[in-house]
Amino acid sequence: MEDSFKKAKTPFEINWQIRELFSEAALASFWDEIDKKSLFAHKN
Repeated sequence: MEDSFKKAKTPFEINWQIRELFSEAALASFWDEIDKKSLFAHKN
């Protein structure tokens, strides 16, 4: 009977997942900016 219920996530677990999601997006954005600047620098 216990197996039929999903374990509720704590606010900490949910918060950590949100942080991971945003940190991945921020990291991708950061690398995009680096690429843009390096392409610009190579063109000049």
